[in-house]
Amino acid sequence: MFLLFFFLKIGIIAWDDPTLDDIKSSASLLALALPSMSAEFILNPSVEVRRVMVDGVDFGVWMTTAAVVERERERERGDNEGGDNEGGDNEGGGMSMRMRVLVLGANMNESGVMIELERLGVRVGEGGGGRVEQVLDSGATLVEDEGEDKKKTKTRLMFTPLGSGGWIFDF
Repeated sequence: MFLLFFFLKIGIIAWDDPTLDDIKSSASLLALALPSMSAEFILNPSVEVRRVMVDGVDFGVWMTTAAVVERERERERGDNEGGDNEGGDNEGGGMSMRMRVLVLGANMNESGVMIELERLGVRVGEGGGGRVEQVLDSGATLVEDEGEDKKKTKTRLMFTPLGSGGWIFDF
């Protein structure tokens, strides 16, 4: 099934219409979620976009911050290997380290799966710092629990068989 995206607030229609009610229902959920992710993430040419496949779940990850660009530059230069400038401002230009990330995932498996958020290259602050908003829930949820060492919270995305979900992380 193919979905046709119209980002001018027209909506989403199934490639073949009429179609099954569950496909229309999922398309409606996605259409309702689009306003919260279109302008800032999907249609923004300055975001970093990655596609990641983990254990049969297909993810799109959009990062919208100048801090991401700066982190990449530091990685390329080999700088800042010992720490991660948690002070809020970048020494070089007063750049805010605030980060917003959109994660969209679709489970291609016919069984449920749980994925650690860090496997997508998204690191939630110590103790789960920041804010999370689930913008699409079609069989997926975010789960936070204590790690094995009981000191660090693990953030996981749990998908039902063939489920999908979307989250905006603000930290």
